[in-house]
Amino acid sequence: GVGAGVYWQANQIKQVSQWQVAKAQTSKLGERILKGDENIGLNDLQAFALGLRSRLAAKPEDAIGWMLLGRVSGALNRIDSSIAAFEKSLQYDPTNTGTLTSYAQALLMTGQEEATTQAKGVLLRILQLEPDNTTAMGVLAVVASQLGDKALALVNWQKLQRFVPQNDPNYASISQRIVELTAQMTPRDLLVPESTSVLSAQPSGKSVLVTVNLSPALVDKLPATGFLFVFAQQSSGEVRMPAAVQKMPLSAFPLQVILSDANAMLANYTLSQLEQIKLVARVSMDENVAQAPGELQGQIVLNLQPEGESLGTVTIDKEL
Repeated sequence: GVGAGVYWQANQIKQVSQWQVAKAQTSKLGERILKGDENIGLNDLQAFALGLRSRLAAKPEDAIGWMLLGRVSGALNRIDSSIAAFEKSLQYDPTNTGTLTSYAQALLMTGQEEATTQAKGVLLRILQLEPDNTTAMGVLAVVASQLGDKALALVNWQKLQRFVPQNDPNYASISQRIVELTAQMTPRDLLVPESTSVLSAQPSGKSVLVTVNLSPALVDKLPATGFLFVFAQQSSGEVRMPAAVQKMPLSAFPLQVILSDANAMLANYTLSQLEQIKLVARVSMDENVAQAPGELQGQIVLNLQPEGESLGTVTIDKEL
């Protein structure tokens, strides 16, 4: 019994020592990982993940930290942990296209149809935020083909082809895919099913027509350039990730924005699943939706109509 106790204590001391070393090395390892250091080994990744977890326990709202943990977990083939970390990151920074891209990749690594369908929704979201994101176009075209969504695949191959020079070997390959898909298309395929509804101007399911006003007291504090984020969250605060979000350059107030299932961050978490929401309008000087000092914000709690369009008015009346 004494021997077992000594052995257990010795292993605990070793684990604590490893944790302290990993914590101290986290910043340096993080810099090397971000720079794409090819000399990063398995032990380095494990040490970085250990130190990063301890940091995130103290500062759970660190979106970049969760994103890095997701990428490291993916490199360690811990796919479920990777997906969970990316989802955590997106709770705090839902419009980060780098995180969204990594999240889609992690979902695709599972090889499961449900996750692949979810990845398709994430890729559509990326293209809403960055319409010229050629990486998302190419991956979405492949994913749509795998899911039998020929219309969506064809649209994205055609869009991608416009960005590829004709002397590029990829141009011929993309052209071949377009010819093959066109030959396979039936009149029903050409109707473009619900898979592309996220790109449609006509919202389906529940939606909110949001009128955004600016308090006269804050007119002088409005930045010369910046962005307006309008998003809807679960009113209880149990889930911080927006069920719908829109980002746009600043323009004259008042203005109107439509939030619907088309603006969802995740395919399985949409506005139509909620009955009561917290509606937030925030003026940011950068493209990061995370709350920062000096930003301007207004919010209300709104009960959604059982179906169709609800109306909400938010006045930006507070400086954070």
